[in-house]
Order: sequence, then C-alpha cells, then structure tokens
Amino acid sequence: LLAFALAAAVAADDRAPVPAAADLEKATKLVRELFKAEYAKTTPKARAALAAKLVEQGAETKDDAAAQYVLFKEAAELAAAGGDPDLALQAVDGLRERFAGLKIDLYEPLFKTLMAKTTTTDGNAALSNYLVRLSDEAVAGDDLDGAQKLAKLAETTAARAKSVKAAALAAGRSKEVEAFRKDAPAVAAAKDVLDKNPGDAAAATVVGGHLCFQKGEWEKGLVLLAGGADPKLKAVAAKEAADPTDAADLFAVAEGWYDLGTAAAGPARRAMLGR
Repeated sequence: LLAFALAAAVAADDRAPVPAAADLEKATKLVRELFKAEYAKTTPKARAALAAKLVEQGAETKDDAAAQYVLFKEAAELAAAGGDPDLALQAVDGLRERFAGLKIDLYEPLFKTLMAKTTTTDGNAALSNYLVRLSDEAVAGDDLDGAQKLAKLAETTAARAKSVKAAALAAGRSKEVEAFRKDAPAVAAAKDVLDKNPGDAAAATVVGGHLCFQKGEWEKGLVLLAGGADPKLKAVAAKEAADPTDAADLFAVAEGWYDLGTAAAGPARRAMLGR
C-alpha cells in the first residue's frame, strides 16, 4: 500500500523532462573530463568513492538538468558495477525525484548488473521490493510494458532471496500489471466515448476507475466515479468528492472504501484499501 502511495506521489509532482540527447552527451563529456583521474582508477573502492562524489554533486546541481541527470546516472552505473546496491539505489532515487518519463531502457541494464552483484538474501529481497516500487511508478506513468519488465525482474530477484513475502509481493504486482494491460483497450475506448459524450456514465466509471485505482489520480477520478454507473462506487466517490472535513464524515468515506475494497479483487482492492 505504501509503495502505491509513493508511486502516485512521485508521478503527480512537477519533475523535469529527461534532457535532450545532445545536452546529455555534452554533459557526459564534461563530467568525465572533470573526473578523468578518478575514472582512471578501477578498484571497487575507488569506483565507490567516485560514485559517492557524483551523487553528492548531483544533489547540489539543481540549475543544470543535463549535468544533474548525467551525475546521477554515472553514479548509479559505477555503484552497481562495484556491487554497492545502497549507493546505486540512492543515485536512482536522485533520477526519479528530479526527472519524469524515465524508461525501462535506463533501469533494466542497471538492475541486471545489480542482480548479478547482489549475493545476500537480504540484499536480493530489498532489491526486489525496490523493483516493485518502480513497477508501480511505471504503471502510474502509463508505461505498462516497462512495468511488466520491472515486475518480472522483481520476481526473479525475490526468488534468489528465497523470501516468501518478497516473492508474493512481486508475483502480485506481475498479475496486477497484466490486468492493467488487459484492461487498456477498454480504458482507451471509454476515453474516446467521454471525449464525444462527457455525460456517459458507463465510460465515466471505467475511466474514473483507471485514474483512481491504476494511476493514483484520485482528484480527477473521483469526479468521474461520482457521475458513473456503479451505484456503490458512485456513493463513496461522491462523499469524498464533497471534500468532507468533519471527523464523522471522513470516517464514513474511509469505511466506504474499506467495505468496497474487501469485496473487490485485483488492483482495485489494493487501491481502495490503501485509500
């Protein structure tokens, strides 16, 4: 539940887009020239020290998006190759917090390197859980193909961890992503219907559920569910959309989502209970 909330929060902020390829190339040349002596050292200790330095400078470089992107990306790759998952994930978090639209092409090689270097059960379990969170974020960003790949990596890593809890979590996410992929054509069709007829209650229910239960965009989705065709969803959504402040009213909304969630299945169940 916390992972879903974190993914929704990250997806809803005002992060910068990934810089243009030409700007990244120029920034990469600058970083590697500035740290030429450090890059020449190939021992794990030296690489870890360089990665830590790049992470530190990445956090400080807020007025140059391309340089910040390169600093975090280089740090993540160095730390992963050096077998330092904590530092690698710190650098990845720097990228996630600053930039929107990051694709699996960036993550996949990095995490495959980390998977090869991580040998402890605790390390693999932590990595699997992290991959699940990234999969959630990809879902919120409508990158269902990327989400599926990340969830599969999470399953593989959880199996290496021999953790029943991590394995169940990863397997559950894989099933959820597959359900989202299966529902995608219906959601697209419902969006087309709403474009032509904003008052279509059935389409409002489909799109509202997509926004609330998949993307975590509750403010937008609640309005649609409140005008939708499902009477139970409509009742709870309307109560929350009214923006209650009284404790009893807030509890009634929470209880409504809880009752619906316990009766639901799949991704909707998790989202409703999380709400």
